[in-house]
Amino acid sequence: MRAAFGRVTRAWTRHTRRKGTFRRKASGGGGTGGGSGGGGGGGGGEESGAQGPGGSGLDAFTLATFAWKRYLHVLETHPVTTKAVTTGALNGLGDLLSQCVFEKNSCIDVNRTTRFTLLGLFFVGPALHAWYQVLNRLVPSPLLRGTLARLALDQFAFAPVFISSIFTILLTAEGRPQEVPGKLKQDFKETLVTNWKVWIPFQFLNFKLVPLHLQVAGANAIALFWNVYISYTAHKELEPKVV
Repeated sequence: MRAAFGRVTRAWTRHTRRKGTFRRKASGGGGTGGGSGGGGGGGGGEESGAQGPGGSGLDAFTLATFAWKRYLHVLETHPVTTKAVTTGALNGLGDLLSQCVFEKNSCIDVNRTTRFTLLGLFFVGPALHAWYQVLNRLVPSPLLRGTLARLALDQFAFAPVFISSIFTILLTAEGRPQEVPGKLKQDFKETLVTNWKVWIPFQFLNFKLVPLHLQVAGANAIALFWNVYISYTAHKELEPKVV
């Protein structure tokens, strides 16, 4: 029995060694063929190229996953700063799109974009963070009636004050505080109604489905488009008074 087992073991060892030697020789031969035959080398390049997109796609997915995990980590450790920086960046991009696409300005007003970015950084982002915290403490219920109550407070109590504050801060920062009453009279009502059309359905989903710590990020999903509209509306000239 032992002798038979020993013969089987020795045979398997010899087979494994011969197989390994064959593979090394095959690899060496492949290398020689690749070096001597340009066409063979080209074929190898095509095969590698065929595999390339899959590898690139995997790398992109891995990078996106890493970035998302990193964002969640920073959001947890520095929530206010993260939300403020994200909102500021979206504000700035929204103003640039407003100037270039909708207003078709021949040159970019850098000071205006800077002011709108700082508005998001120091006011919009921190204000939304604080408001959502207060809102969820006032109405903590996860049920449908709780979602509807938070939505009502958000849109009919917070939104009017928030929109009027944006107009006031922007005009004051631009050195035109005297235009605030006229601006509110001219554009506040239309802006508020548009806000309700956009944000009521979205915020219902946001409050119902998204965890509290991600609700500002959830709002930022469409904030870029809203920022384009707000920037455009905030910088519309006042209509001349009819005497």
